[in-house]
Amino acid sequence: MEKVTEGEDALGEVVVKILKEDETITGRGLSTDIIEASIKAYINAINKAIL
Repeated sequence: MEKVTEGEDALGEVVVKILKEDETITGRGLSTDIIEASIKAYINAINKAIL
């Protein structure tokens, strides 16, 4: 996780990497809530994997 902005409502970016067969797929999520950013990153990676 990396902060993108500063302050009380700072945005955090999460990068998730998943492995599909021999391919590494990267997903990214951005939110003020770390759990939400993580979920968004995971969903982003899964969507890339199935498309």
